[in-house]
Amino acid sequence: MLDIPEIVQEEIARIAQTEGMSVSAVATLLLADAVRRYHTRRLNLTNVKRMSRSPRYEWALREGVVDSVLKGDIDLTEDSGKVWR
Repeated sequence: MLDIPEIVQEEIARIAQTEGMSVSAVATLLLADAVRRYHTRRLNLTNVKRMSRSPRYEWALREGVVDSVLKGDIDLTEDSGKVWR
């Protein structure tokens, strides 16, 4: 179901080790928080999407967006006023 980039999996594993928790528990909490923020319109995915070449999906992530989010170059919060820095 989920095809998560290796760099994100590594970061989640680091957080889990730091917090003394399982990787699954940390991933679940982080995803739950993102889902809550999305539903309360505090997470904006508009500027990180591009048209998908796949007939299965309308949209895909823009190239390099995951690294940019991890580095803090892109802020997905709706209240940031500016999604791309």
